[in-house]
Amino acid sequence: MRSVLSGKVKFFIHVKFIPENDIFFLISSQLLEGRLTVVDNLSLADPKTKLLHARLEELGLLNSLVVDGEEFHEAPDFLRACKNIPWVQLVSGLRANTLDILRRENLVLTKRAVAHLEDRLLAK
Repeated sequence: MRSVLSGKVKFFIHVKFIPENDIFFLISSQLLEGRLTVVDNLSLADPKTKLLHARLEELGLLNSLVVDGEEFHEAPDFLRACKNIPWVQLVSGLRANTLDILRRENLVLTKRAVAHLEDRLLAK
């Protein structure tokens, strides 16, 4: 529960707990709706924001959550290039959660992220 001050009125926002298994169902729904993209890797020849923005716009992936492997350092060029694009969010496989998936229109997974999420979700 978080408290938020708005003028003199104090009210509380209840942060609902969302089970970990819901990620599996959200990824499945993204797949059925045609909003899931799986890529080999996120390597860039030139880590420039302008070039990445143009490429994502061309592919229709501007409002997307990008999940890569277990750690951020696996795609340092992509991380550097996407920092200034407000509609693209890069997260590691460890930090992928249901709220981030719901906030974005598209979901982009690397093959490493798929393997990591399979291990994480199907191990339970």
